[in-house]
Amino acid sequence: LATVILSLIATFCLWKTDNDRTLHPDIAHATSSARNLLAGNGFSTDILCYEQHYQQQAWPAQQTVFPFGYPSMIAALGSLGVPLRTAAQVLSLCGFFCVPLLIFVAAQRMGRTPLTAMLLGLLWQCAPMNWYNVHEKQTESLFVAFTLGSMILLFAKNHSSSRFLLAGLCAATACSLRYAGVFWL
Repeated sequence: LATVILSLIATFCLWKTDNDRTLHPDIAHATSSARNLLAGNGFSTDILCYEQHYQQQAWPAQQTVFPFGYPSMIAALGSLGVPLRTAAQVLSLCGFFCVPLLIFVAAQRMGRTPLTAMLLGLLWQCAPMNWYNVHEKQTESLFVAFTLGSMILLFAKNHSSSRFLLAGLCAATACSLRYAGVFWL
């Protein structure tokens, strides 16, 4: 319960301190790709700044630089009427909120005391880079959440086919968010 409360407080602080004045280039690409998905232009971007984009000699250019997961999630929320930058913020905040809880569960399953498990989750939340990534609406927190979720499901004592399927789905989602996900596989 303490981990949930601390995670809620930290997530609320991040949400309240977001000024939405800046837009990280990666998130500009993600929201551009989401906008193009919603417009029926496929997985493409209006922001041409990489050699791969210029070589296509088309606008919007097919998005070949970033994976499709984050823009697809942003587009899904956008289809519900959520502004795309807000959708990116919501997704990043969801990951930030979930990671300490998943760390807590993983630590408990590894035999750590509840206090130690809570402190491990708190340690992750106190890392300045995690706060920066959420402020910039980056995918890292969401990526870590899906990777940890996959790990927890994969190493659970109850080995059912549904757990393995869900673990694979979490791993695939992590890969769709960041190419670094292939290292988990």
